[in-house]
Amino acid sequence: MLSFFLALSGFAQQTITGTVTSSEDGLPVIGASIVVKGTSRGVSTNFDGAYTLSASRGQILVFSYVGMIPREETVGESNVINVTLEPSAEQLEEVVVTAMGVQTEKKKLNFAVQSVGADALTDSKSQNFVNALQGKIAGLSVTNSSGSPNSGTQIIIRGISSVNNS
Repeated sequence: MLSFFLALSGFAQQTITGTVTSSEDGLPVIGASIVVKGTSRGVSTNFDGAYTLSASRGQILVFSYVGMIPREETVGESNVINVTLEPSAEQLEEVVVTAMGVQTEKKKLNFAVQSVGADALTDSKSQNFVNALQGKIAGLSVTNSSGSPNSGTQIIIRGISSVNNS
């Protein structure tokens, strides 16, 4: 009976905690995936790069994030597993999110795509990022719904009878 108990104690779940950081700048990786290998159990890191997950000693945790090399760690005695992920240029590819889904290759799209980088928005004199978009994307019209400074902003894409038309 004692040997049976000792055998089962190796499979006892323990709470694993830790943080996932980037090797480039040491900052937390927000939204990294941590999955127990061979299962569908997993979690994502929070705003601080922290996570909490239940796993048994000997199980393997797979840490991954888009554009970074996945890393595996085996659960041992410690309840804390901190991981640093390395960037991977080979895994980076452009992803375009559309109303119809996600396309990983821009050349396969059958419509025009425009993007505005962060530099273009930070160079703007406007304090509102929506107003900073004005003039940066063809077919985008940004207007205030009234003259009041606290009024809402109306965004129209490709004319008045298109996306925003009710």
